[in-house]
Amino acid sequence: MFKSVRRFIGGIEVPGASRPHPWVSPLHLACRFGQAAIAAMLIRRGAAVNGGGAAAFAPKSPLEEALSYARANCQAYSIFGDQRNYRDVRDDAHLDNSSAEAMADQRCQLDSFLWSLREKARIIAAQETAEKRSKDPEASEVDPDWVYTRCMTGLQYQPNSLALFGFYDLEGVAVPSMSTKVLVKATVSHLASLVHWIDPIKGPIKAVCLAAKIVIKILLEMMKRPIAHYDPALQAAHVMMFFRAPLNTSEKQTSIFLRDMVANASYDYLALDHQVIQDAVWKQSAVEKINAIKTNNEFGFKVIDMTPDPGVFKKAKRAFEGAVESTFYTTAVSAVLPAYYLPKLVEHLSGRGSDGKPRPIRNLAELHGAVSRMIYDSLLNEMTMEMEKVIQ
Repeated sequence: MFKSVRRFIGGIEVPGASRPHPWVSPLHLACRFGQAAIAAMLIRRGAAVNGGGAAAFAPKSPLEEALSYARANCQAYSIFGDQRNYRDVRDDAHLDNSSAEAMADQRCQLDSFLWSLREKARIIAAQETAEKRSKDPEASEVDPDWVYTRCMTGLQYQPNSLALFGFYDLEGVAVPSMSTKVLVKATVSHLASLVHWIDPIKGPIKAVCLAAKIVIKILLEMMKRPIAHYDPALQAAHVMMFFRAPLNTSEKQTSIFLRDMVANASYDYLALDHQVIQDAVWKQSAVEKINAIKTNNEFGFKVIDMTPDPGVFKKAKRAFEGAVESTFYTTAVSAVLPAYYLPKLVEHLSGRGSDGKPRPIRNLAELHGAVSRMIYDSLLNEMTMEMEKVIQ
């Protein structure tokens, strides 16, 4: 976290008050000002897509410079993107609509569970009635419904719509909705909070806090909203992606760009090999991972469905949706990245012949030698960059 804050502060440049970082390449500057044509020309004339020697000292890579420019100059957000891949995964995981078969099994098991509770409540009521009448023959009969209500109140988690929480039991089940009891508690809590708005002292304070909270939330959401891929501000970033610039998936703007790209399946301009990506395979993998998240004991369906606390319900549901998005993103990116880097890998391994075209690898020995040379060169470059940092 502290590294991220330091990186953010170090990357701030105030026009007229601060100068650009001195250790940048021409490609860095072209991307910083969104000059897509100049960036393409530099790369075609031999500029390294990672910034070359300046990569060891520059605060951002050329791609990150291009994305920063796009964030500051975008004109359209990707609010109308169909998010085809993300929708497909949600539908296959039944997050929004439950299958009839799964809910029928859940209802049958839930009715059986509640019936057993009522039977136990009837037995307990009969035992308590017999005990009371042994002391007082005219004592009233204990009501089984009262015993049942008392037992339900004592439960930490109360059954709502689900009864089976195994991996295969939740495969076709959608995110549970708020139970009637929790909804009543939430409504009462909201009504109680409205009373504070009438108070002449607490009312204005709550109004100011609410306004500040809304403004901060809007600003944060604007920074997270993906820029539309057809926006001219993204052209420099598209050029860097087309030439296979290195991707730092932990960087915020890069991750937002990749998230929108894989969610909308908008990577055709990169000429990726779909046989390497295998959309159907990684989508199925994401669905299975999401089904496993449903069984999570901290924010899974058991907590969402059975908690009597509105605060716990909202917190668990928010954590679950966050885990679903994170799982989708990591699974999709891990499937796309091999296809993204494949052309560079083939070029590095095969080299180029006298005609300038990639030279084919004829046997396993050549492949082994090419991989060994690539690893050696990569380690040597990394050591050189570390030495240059120390010298600086």
